[in-house]
Amino acid sequence: RPAPRPPLALRPRRLPVTRIEELIRDPYAIYAERVLGLSPLDPLDRPPDARDRGIVLHSVLRRFIAETVGQMPGDARARLMRIAEEELARMVPWPAERRLWRARLERAADWLIAGEAERLQAGRPVALEVRGAITLDLPAGPFTLTAIADRIDRLDSGGLAIIDYKTGKPPQPKRIRAFARQLPLEAVIAEAGGFTDVPAAQVERLLLVGVTGTGEGGETRCLGRGAEADFDPPVERDRLVALLARYDDPAFPYTARLRPQFIHGTGPYDHLARLGEWEGGEAEEDGG
Repeated sequence: RPAPRPPLALRPRRLPVTRIEELIRDPYAIYAERVLGLSPLDPLDRPPDARDRGIVLHSVLRRFIAETVGQMPGDARARLMRIAEEELARMVPWPAERRLWRARLERAADWLIAGEAERLQAGRPVALEVRGAITLDLPAGPFTLTAIADRIDRLDSGGLAIIDYKTGKPPQPKRIRAFARQLPLEAVIAEAGGFTDVPAAQVERLLLVGVTGTGEGGETRCLGRGAEADFDPPVERDRLVALLARYDDPAFPYTARLRPQFIHGTGPYDHLARLGEWEGGEAEEDGG
């Protein structure tokens, strides 16, 4: 199993929150991306995928939320679908995919609008797709954690809610606590006042809104705050500092597939890690 140990001077001093899960699961991918400077190329005639759907969904919702920031209008459904038509025409060059994605949004529209109306009863959006960052003091020097939050609401109680939109079912709280740390780490940044034009305040809740177009239209996961709940920003910060500090030791390796739970399929750097040469053998050894 590859476990490179690059010199400290070559190790990254900056990562986005979206790459922390990769650092936990497959540190070798961070090594290939951030130390070797390798990026996967899109194949020729790449078919549209979940990433494309996510980009379109975020574009549609950004416009819809901006237009309905005060209160949900009576023509909310028609407005949402008009925006969807415009964004699909602008961003999706594949006619068949446009029809499929429009149908998915149409099936999710009532559920999505009801959820947005409920969120407006608790507060108001103060930032959409807003950039943020904090600097952490580590043994080898400062380390910068960056983020782009889909949406931050100022709640009527005075606290903040951070909302993330996805095209698919949101992860379970157990997985979030173990691996999917994006939103809890965005809470760390928000409480430090690290998001542009969003003053520091306590983050009271995290919401993952999964737009699926099946069943009721989607699924929302709400994470509560506190030591016995789903996230606790001071604890999250300490966990992150402990994780990153390990990589400030030149002897600590970027091990391939360190924690492969919930990894489905292959990653863009698995061929460099020669995954097929060792994965099956290690599984047999572990089982024997």
